[in-house]
Amino acid sequence: MVNRLFLGRKIEEANASLRAKDAKVIGLEYAQKSNESPKEETGSTIKSQQEKYREMEAELEGCFQQKIEAEVKYLAISRTIPKVRVAAADQVAMGQPQIFN
Repeated sequence: MVNRLFLGRKIEEANASLRAKDAKVIGLEYAQKSNESPKEETGSTIKSQQEKYREMEAELEGCFQQKIEAEVKYLAISRTIPKVRVAAADQVAMGQPQIFN
């Protein structure tokens, strides 16, 4: 029972992490789109904008990587829960003490 609660919390944490990363990605995409409006800019301003874009792109790539890692963790945890339940049921059926409590 304790292990099941632990895994449930891990799934909730992974989902919360995914939602936060999705929100950050959306925010970064919006910021990038809002900065793309055509303007007459000086050479130095254009260079600083290009640097900002590179930084945002690197941050966006990091967010995508973290999102993928969180999704992998979520899948691993969500697939482990049924296995733990089956193992616990097997132990109960065989009359062995549960190690998951």
